[in-house]
Amino acid sequence: MRALLVHSLFVIAVLGTKVILALWIIYYLFPGDRCCPRCDAETLPLQMTRSQRLWGALLFLGKVRSRWCPECCWEGFSRRVPGTLPVLPPSPVEHHAGRPR
Repeated sequence: MRALLVHSLFVIAVLGTKVILALWIIYYLFPGDRCCPRCDAETLPLQMTRSQRLWGALLFLGKVRSRWCPECCWEGFSRRVPGTLPVLPPSPVEHHAGRPR
């Protein structure tokens, strides 16, 4: 009985390591930037369906995002990129609107 338990724990550990390693490799195969893998244009984030969010959360700990390229219509997953909005200079309209007359 004890040998069966040790054997099954060994099999679970070996299979678990293979699954974790495979998911890690698949995660790094996804593009890591906002550029399209086909045409190198800027891609746009898509609203993920409930099942995509669930699988992304379970398999990749929520670190994948569904993206779409408007140039070549590529649609697929990419790794989440920390998004920073570009800093734009203030427009002249906003600058003059704040001054009292």
